[in-house]
Amino acid sequence: MDEGWICDGAMYGLDTSPADWATFRDRRLGTFRWETQTHRCHLARSPEPNIWSIMGVPKEQYPTPNLNDDAYANPLGFLIVYVDDVLCAGPRGVVEATLARVREEWTCSEVEWVCDTQWLKFCGMQLRWQGDTLLLGQPDFARELLERHGPVPGRQVPLPKIDLVPEEEESPDPDAVKQCQQLLGELLWLSGRTRPDLAFASLCAFPL
Repeated sequence: MDEGWICDGAMYGLDTSPADWATFRDRRLGTFRWETQTHRCHLARSPEPNIWSIMGVPKEQYPTPNLNDDAYANPLGFLIVYVDDVLCAGPRGVVEATLARVREEWTCSEVEWVCDTQWLKFCGMQLRWQGDTLLLGQPDFARELLERHGPVPGRQVPLPKIDLVPEEEESPDPDAVKQCQQLLGELLWLSGRTRPDLAFASLCAFPL
């Protein structure tokens, strides 16, 4: 075989594709420069690798700033990335200008805004305004679990008794273990993100 190919972009199916895309995406995000009506903006990495700070230098204060110098910039908002999903938080003008810069770089779907009439989905969670309060939940996933497992009767979960003397272990039923693992995984997905109140009941119902 005398023909070779060089992959210069992300290709779905390769084990390294998610990491390669993230490296390429972050390298491009670091070069972004754009303007709002009042600021010259750029992105700065935060300790959390998926969160970028939207930094702005006031135009009237620094007419010809060095945008790489965060000493002259103030945080205006945040850009959160997960694979190829983007969530932008900040004043509307900052969000609109930031997303416009992203859309200049890549083809994107239409922008969806968090509102008070319906939930917006992002990264397995849902957001909605209730007055001035931002609600974070997973109602669709919780509803799916209830439909999948049937009606769940309400009950109190008392503090379990801790026996210091270990009981003789019985051979577990493989089907019961598999079902327990599935239920725990589903409940952990909820409790670890939007329903921490479920964590105690989950551990009591399925003691380790």
